[in-house]
Amino acid sequence: MGQANMKTEKQLEEENNKKIDQLFEKEKIKYGEIDQIFFKHDIDENGYLDERELMFAIKSYITIHPEKKASLDDLVTHIDIDGKNRITKEDFRKIMTAYTSNSSTLEDLIDIFKCFDKNLSGEIGPDELQHVFSKLGLNLSLEDAKALVLEADSDGDMFMDFEEFIRIMLAK
Repeated sequence: MGQANMKTEKQLEEENNKKIDQLFEKEKIKYGEIDQIFFKHDIDENGYLDERELMFAIKSYITIHPEKKASLDDLVTHIDIDGKNRITKEDFRKIMTAYTSNSSTLEDLIDIFKCFDKNLSGEIGPDELQHVFSKLGLNLSLEDAKALVLEADSDGDMFMDFEEFIRIMLAK
């Protein structure tokens, strides 16, 4: 492959960031309702939901969409806000979109996997997982990223391959 055809790491990262944005853009139509719930539960009107406000917002969404209860119950039991104990409207959108979207096709899952697989090795490591979460504006410690990878890692190699990734995504 010629030098001109090779993409730099920065170009690959920019492409991955665009793909992540496009995946969330598919769900943008839901933002009106999600934003309404966010603002309704931002009691102190500071532009953030603290842990208590977030729990009420999620429960409000479940009331409107009872079919999403199973997906969101898991989120509520595992919720751990970053050290600031607050979440922005954009974070809330991303979380609600990720946990309530059940329209993922194999193509979507492949695209998502490619976004995470920054070095195109065919595997997702904890550092890559942490990187994507940070690009989404979500804080994930390297220790938590390792724990997430371990949860999916069925062959013990400390990486998540595509099959392991699919298993986790479909278990949601």
